[in-house]
This record gives sequence, C-alpha cells and structure tokens, in this order.
Amino acid sequence: MQAMLENRRSTATGGFPERYAGIGHLDDLEVYREAHRMAFEVYQQSAALPLLESCGLAAEMRRAAVSVPFTLAAGLGRTGKREKLQCYIAAQVSIAELRERCMQAMDRGCPGSLFEALTASDRIAVRLHSMMQRIREGT
Repeated sequence: MQAMLENRRSTATGGFPERYAGIGHLDDLEVYREAHRMAFEVYQQSAALPLLESCGLAAEMRRAAVSVPFTLAAGLGRTGKREKLQCYIAAQVSIAELRERCMQAMDRGCPGSLFEALTASDRIAVRLHSMMQRIREGT
C-alpha cells in the first residue's frame, strides 16, 4: 500500500498528487497540510483522555479536527468564490469547535499536550482568514 501511495506522489507538489498541482496559492496547500497534521495529532492526543472522557469529548474533538482538512479540501476543489468561502467558513466553525473541546479537556485535567492542537488551530485560523480575504478581494 505504501509503495502505491509513493508512486502517486510527486516532489513537484510537495508530496501531494499531481492533480493538486494547479491549485491557486501555495498557502492553500500549506494550510491544508497543517490541518491534516493537526487532525493526526488530535487523534493521538485524544487517545490519552481518561476512559470517562474518551466516549464523548474525544469523539467530538476528533470529529471537529478531521472536519477541518475535509472542508479545506472541499474548498480547494471549488471554482466559485461563494462555494470556496462556504467551505472555508465551515472549516472556521470546526476550528472553533475543536478549540472549545480542547479547552474543556484541559480544564478537566486532560493532557497538556492538547495545547499543541490549540496553537495549531490558531495558526490555521489565521491562514484561513487570509485565504478568505484574498478570495473576497479577488487576488
């Protein structure tokens, strides 16, 4: 499986398949990559949540974290300004939900390593905001 994935990747697109090579700004791909890494980290960190919390809070954190790269990818695939913005707004909402769930977990004494997810979500939110501004301004 790994060999098959490696064959589909290109160094020209930073390890992403060729079909993503024509996407607008490089920042668009960078923010996606960062969101993907953040979702992976949240999955790892939420595994450390106490059993009582793991049923509800961890599942909500994972859903919100995974939703960010999914909606970013959907936005990257859209050509219309309005459609792109709708996807990016949905990603912003997921970031806000993830931040709230991480803060709840930290307030309950869960791992401080969730702080990394909070800082990553802040970086993603800032980059996402600038992407949306570029779209609105038409640049």
